[in-house]
This record gives sequence, C-alpha cells and structure tokens, in this order.
Amino acid sequence: MTSKRHSKTLLHHWALLLCFVLTGCSKPVVVKTVKADNHRLEVSFTERAETLLRQDFPVSMPVAGRISRIDLEVGDPVRKGELLARIDVIPTQQEIEALRAGVEMTTSRRELTADISVEQAELIQANKRVESILAETARIQPAIDAATTALSNAQTEQARVDRLIAAGALPGRDAEATRLATDQAESVLAARKAEAEILTARLAEARAGAASVQARLNKRLAEAKSQAAQVSEALARKSQADYTLQKSRVVSPIDGVVLARFERGPKELPAGAPLLSLGRLQDLEAECEVLSQDALRISRGTPVFLDAGVAFSEPIRGEVRLKEPLGFTKRSSLGVEQQRVRVRIGLIDPPRGLGAGYELWARFQLREKTTLSLPRSCFVRFGQEYRVWRVTGDKLELVTAEIGLKGNNYWELLGTTIEAGDLVVSKPSDELSPDLVVEVESEPTSDS
Repeated sequence: MTSKRHSKTLLHHWALLLCFVLTGCSKPVVVKTVKADNHRLEVSFTERAETLLRQDFPVSMPVAGRISRIDLEVGDPVRKGELLARIDVIPTQQEIEALRAGVEMTTSRRELTADISVEQAELIQANKRVESILAETARIQPAIDAATTALSNAQTEQARVDRLIAAGALPGRDAEATRLATDQAESVLAARKAEAEILTARLAEARAGAASVQARLNKRLAEAKSQAAQVSEALARKSQADYTLQKSRVVSPIDGVVLARFERGPKELPAGAPLLSLGRLQDLEAECEVLSQDALRISRGTPVFLDAGVAFSEPIRGEVRLKEPLGFTKRSSLGVEQQRVRVRIGLIDPPRGLGAGYELWARFQLREKTTLSLPRSCFVRFGQEYRVWRVTGDKLELVTAEIGLKGNNYWELLGTTIEAGDLVVSKPSDELSPDLVVEVESEPTSDS
C-alpha cells in the first residue's frame, strides 16, 4: 500500500516537472509594433482629374478671301502680333480703286444736281407774275361792277325818255342821245369783261408756268437726294473694302501655342471660317468630378495636389477655383448611380510638358496637422471606444485610447494614456490577451 502511494507521488512530481520543462521551452508570441510619435496627419480624398485650358482663342477669317498657306503646326509657339496667315489683297485693292472713282463721279453729279439756283430764280419770277395778275384781277372786278351799274342806269334813262317821247312830252331827238349812252355803257361793260377774261387766261398760264418750274425743282431735289444716297452707299462699300484691306493680315492675339489647325491653305474661304485655335499653357487648370458629399467638404481655395505618375517627381500644387452649383447624376464603373459635382482646380506654377487633356489624380487636402499619433491599424474598437495593445516590458497591456483627428493613415492621440515613445502593436489579432508574453518586432513608420 505504501509502495503504491510512493509511486503515485513520484508520477505526480514527474508530471509537474514535465509541465515546467514544456512551459519553459515554449516561444513567446511575436508581434510587430510601432512607436507613438509625432506624424503628419492628412484628411483628404482622391479623384481622377483632367487638364484643360481656362480659355482658348479661336482665329478665324475676318473677311472673305483667299488665304495664303499656313505653315504652323499644332504645338508651335506664337507671339502676340505674329503673322499667322495673309489674305490676298489684290482684288480688294482693285475694288477700292473702282469704288473711289465711283464715289468721286457720283459726288460730282450730286453737286451739279444739287445746284437749284436757276430753278429757284425761275420759280420766284413765276410766282411774281401770278401775284401781279392776281392784283390786276382784283382791280378789274370793281370796274366791271361800275360798268354794270352804268349800263343799268343808261337803260333805265332810255326807258324813261322813250315813255316821255311816246307821251309827246319830249321831242324825238332826245331818244337818240339816251340810246347812244346805253350803247356806250354796253361797250364799256363788254370791254371790262373781255379784259377780265384775258386776265383769267393769263393767270392760268402764269400758274401753269409756276407749277412747271416747281415740278422741275422737285425733280432736281429728288435726284439730288437719290444721288446723296448713292454717294453714301458707295462710301459704305469703300469703307468695307478698306476694312477688308486692313484685315488682310491675320495675326496672333496672344503669346501662346497652337492647339488646333483647321485649314492649311491656300484656299478661298468665307468670312468667319475657323483657321486656328490658340491657347496659353499658363492658363492650364484641371477639372474633376467629385461626389456630392465630398463637394460639401471643399470650398474655394481648398489645397489640391495632383499626381501625374512618374512624369513628375513632385505632385503639382493647385487649389479649388470653382465649385459648380449644379450637380448631376453619373453611373459609376460598377453601374451605381452617383451624384457628382464638377470642380475646377487652378494650377500653381504648372510644370513644362504638361498640356491640355492630360489625366491626373487630384488629392483634395481637407485638413492637415502634425501631432502625436498612431497608424489607424493599431486601433481596435470596443463598443463606443477604441483601444490599443501597448507592450510594457515583454507583456501586453490593453489601453483605452482617446482619438482626435482621423487622418487617412494616422489617427491623433489625445489625453495622457498613450505617450510619445510607447510601443504599440501595429496589427493586433484576436489571439492577443492581457499580460501575454510577446517578442517585439518593430515596423517602419511612414507619413500619413
């Protein structure tokens, strides 16, 4: 019985010894850690962008004509005032000479036609004749009235004498005298009426003469007016020809480059036909379509960094110049409808070699600061809190972390729970537990 008890005790000791040996020989858990330190935090989002020119300068035919050959190629630089194309001016010069001669001839004709002094003098004389005859007509009417009265009196006297002679109161010789007086009165009245008829005919003739002179005068005035219109029209055509001659040289309006060429020439072209499109590379900007919820977070002046890949070693700096007020619906590559807003980005000192229509990746920097922080992968969520695994000595400690600004890669640490220099597990797993013995393997840090 005693021997059996001793055997059991010995077996128990051997088991304890084996456990101790096995425990002492097990390897600690290897964890990668980072050191809490000051890092640059950035809150941003990235979208595809494309460069474009804020303004292009189209060059077109100022007037209709035949242009010379345009030797400029796309990408060639041009200077302000530089000759881009020439319009054949020989037809225009010939037209100007013909128009100048026409203007001079029409002006001379108009000056001759406009001289109406002769017609005006004739009209004055004709009107005076009419007035003179009207005055004579006014004087003859009283004479006719007087002659009519005299005849009536003579006839009355003749009738009275004839009655007295018939009654034997007067001798027959008295009838001869009254008859003679009546004949004379009739002759005077007839003469006055004949004179009135002559004056009426003369008045009609004078009035006809005045009307004829007035008609000739009106005709001259109408001709002068018509010729004045012809002179104005000829001057307008000459002015247009002079303008065409002046515009025969097509020059560059800016210092820039050729963006597009639409005609080579030589060729007959109408006025307004496009020839070239010019632009200033200094006016380069970028256009980006951002999600509407991201558009709410940016404003005019928001910094933007544009990545052109390996072409440029440093990002191109820019800032938001314009955020359009009207959004639009666009289907994503996955077929999801999204509300987007167009944003224009002004480039600060764009590099040489960058042109319009180039693809870039625009990073909109919403916030930026340098502060005590850890990579976002260090944090583990527990309910409404975030915690980290801090390594103290060779054991783990689960610590609650107070978080401030959440950057793209780093999160800000607030309070005094985590201090600068503390080692924290960079990518914690579910196998970790408090007081677990670990072996530290540091992980290199990088900016956010």
